[in-house]
Amino acid sequence: MSHVGAQQVRFRSAITALNNEDNVRVYSQDTSGGIREARYEKGKWTGGDEGSIVTRGILGTPIAAVRQDQHQAIHLFYITEGNLVRQMHRDPRGRWQDGNLNQTNVRVAPYSMIAACHVEGANQPLRLYVQLPDNTIQEYGSDGSDHGWSQIKNLGPALPGTGLACAVTQGHNTSVRLFLQDDNFAITERQSQDGQNWRNGDLSITKANPRTDLTALRCGDNEVRVYYVDQGHFDQPCVPGSQVAAVSWGSRRESHNDCNIRIYFQNGHQVTAITEWKYDGKWERGHQGLPPAQ
Repeated sequence: MSHVGAQQVRFRSAITALNNEDNVRVYSQDTSGGIREARYEKGKWTGGDEGSIVTRGILGTPIAAVRQDQHQAIHLFYITEGNLVRQMHRDPRGRWQDGNLNQTNVRVAPYSMIAACHVEGANQPLRLYVQLPDNTIQEYGSDGSDHGWSQIKNLGPALPGTGLACAVTQGHNTSVRLFLQDDNFAITERQSQDGQNWRNGDLSITKANPRTDLTALRCGDNEVRVYYVDQGHFDQPCVPGSQVAAVSWGSRRESHNDCNIRIYFQNGHQVTAITEWKYDGKWERGHQGLPPAQ
């Protein structure tokens, strides 16, 4: 039976997560369109209630979030009526306000997903990826100031409604890596090392559910892990069509180089609750139901 708090969470809700050294923030959508923030700080989960609503999007909106730095500056992206992408910006004092992307009126396909990442050292460190009405994937960039957003690169066609996920690796060269699904349902990778020119990356997963959700994270400088709703080394049941989000602190164990990972998805607990699984050498369930599902 669903708990009254879990009933506030939209079934197949968009889920996105981000973290810094000591906290995690998970964003999801409620049944009225509100985008809520649940927070893990000082060993406990809070938020997730009506008082934690950041903004409102169309029902079923995708959600993407990215930190501009390791402190509190956060950029949140979602879709409103008319299939327009909108941005909310949280400043270091914790105040949410409209972002500059709202002046650009980026119109996307009605089934577009969203990915966002931060490219350290780039002229336009904030990057946003969406699917346009012609089914191509468009990259936008911003330096986070009042100068606004601009188009950077069109990455060509993809499966209509493809999941989108990006990660940034920092080895000898900073590399932006975007993951998506092509018309043959294969999960593929696009990679850019100079912020302008893109090439096909190494990842190719030929069997995946059509329009499976995607999330990616970086572990260390060069390792990237991609999670999608199908099957794999992390194999946990979820509700049909669940979206998924993941964060990593990198390695916290001296005995090995494994990542310290948290994954969030709807696995059916209280029907719609968002559940956490964690990995630090082995997989185990974390918090079974994030607030408001307590």
